[in-house]
Amino acid sequence: MRLPAVLFVDDVLLAAKSPPGLQRLLDIATKWAEDRQMTWNTKPGKSEVLEAVETRSSTFTLAGQPLGKAEEVKYLGVGFSLL
Repeated sequence: MRLPAVLFVDDVLLAAKSPPGLQRLLDIATKWAEDRQMTWNTKPGKSEVLEAVETRSSTFTLAGQPLGKAEEVKYLGVGFSLL
């Protein structure tokens, strides 16, 4: 089963198999927020990409803002890493 997004209240986790797929999900999230006159918090530590070999040479944006990369990210207090 493929689950590209997990949402809980104001926390969102997006997952994709490829860098272009992740950027496509980020673009969909951007459009969704714009349509509802909402904004995403793109500050460091709030919106990040889990760094993997496939993502190292890619730049990702959300609402026109570049996203940082991290070796570990937290979602609902649970740490995720690829190590």
